[in-house]
Amino acid sequence: MDKDEMVALIKKTKAEYEARMLDPAISESAKRACEHETFVKHFRAAATAALDFARKFISEPLPDAMCFRVRLNCSHDANLHLDERVYPEDGTYERAHELRHCTEAEVVAVLWRVGAVPEWVNVSVVGVTGAETLLKLDCCGRFTSNQKLLYHQIYGHPPFEVVGPNLPVGYKDGDRFSIWRRTELWSRDDLERVRPHVQKVWSLALLGNTFDDHTLNSLPEFPHMEILALKHSPIHGEGLPALSRHPMLRVMGIDLAEPELFQLNNVPTFPLLKTLSIGGLPSRPCGLDGLLSNLPHLESLTLESSGNIFLDAPISSASQFLGITAKNIRGEVRLPREVQMLSLHLGESTALDLGRLLRGVEKVKSLHLRGTPVDDRFAEEMLSRFALEYIDLVGTLVSSDGLRRLAQTHPDLRMDPNLKHRTA
Repeated sequence: MDKDEMVALIKKTKAEYEARMLDPAISESAKRACEHETFVKHFRAAATAALDFARKFISEPLPDAMCFRVRLNCSHDANLHLDERVYPEDGTYERAHELRHCTEAEVVAVLWRVGAVPEWVNVSVVGVTGAETLLKLDCCGRFTSNQKLLYHQIYGHPPFEVVGPNLPVGYKDGDRFSIWRRTELWSRDDLERVRPHVQKVWSLALLGNTFDDHTLNSLPEFPHMEILALKHSPIHGEGLPALSRHPMLRVMGIDLAEPELFQLNNVPTFPLLKTLSIGGLPSRPCGLDGLLSNLPHLESLTLESSGNIFLDAPISSASQFLGITAKNIRGEVRLPREVQMLSLHLGESTALDLGRLLRGVEKVKSLHLRGTPVDDRFAEEMLSRFALEYIDLVGTLVSSDGLRRLAQTHPDLRMDPNLKHRTA
């Protein structure tokens, strides 16, 4: 589906939604969804429905007692309606940590704000904590007291909708799977609860200060874990080599909480790793060269720093998806000859810097330069050189006239900004 078709679908969906809002079949309960009593009633009904639904798929018994993990600000909240309000402070790690284990009363206190509620809340079963079933509430960041803006008016308990649990790849109707298959840990207690179930874990997320280098060194082996995420992680580097003992690891994402202390002296080995993402890299050499040189089968790489990224090594020729966000890149990094998608968001780079970075690249299908100070001439050069299918030039120095020329000269090119959707 191209962008024009997507815009048309959004307009059609919006029109259908507005028509439904005029349908007398909408219950009086839905029309009072922002009222406190109704909101609590809908929350309880959705939670119960989510638990009943999960029991059709999960192999372990799920207790009747429930607790909740609340994730706020799970939406894109630009172009607000007059009846909408957002709370940017809800999006911090500290807020997520506070709301990792809530009672029903605590959930209501967080989500019902003097008649304003999130426009949508997705409810799913994600775990067990001893005698309780853990449900996750993914919440829209837009709060409103206008019930017409709430989602799931007809088919749910507005603003709640039952989703999940996430089905395994290759799932067949009637299969059951473990609740431990996807596991998220926030504390040492969480870690102790998962120890008897390490054989069942396929995807593991470790969040926050508990999971430092010492804890990484002492993790039990997860023999079937393929995906590992370290979020808001205080690791400094010495615990990373211990992760190589998880034999099936193929996807790893690391969000560094203390970049100034990160240093890789011992280079870990991950023979099956195909996808790597590291955010919060320090603005200095940190051993990244050795790590990347030791990943010959890497297919996707994402690197992010608030400063410069220091990299003096080749990136695997197998890599097809590369994303680098920083002020600039320092060192003689060698990119693959051919990549499917190349994202370079380098706010302080020059045409000379980019030319040097790209000198060994021969083929690119999709080039993302958002926020990178490239000009008309550079954009034309990239299109001529790579025969691109898509280019993102939002926030660059490419002029309006330059964008028009690109659109006229390359009529089949998909491009952002998309001039077709601009008004005069």
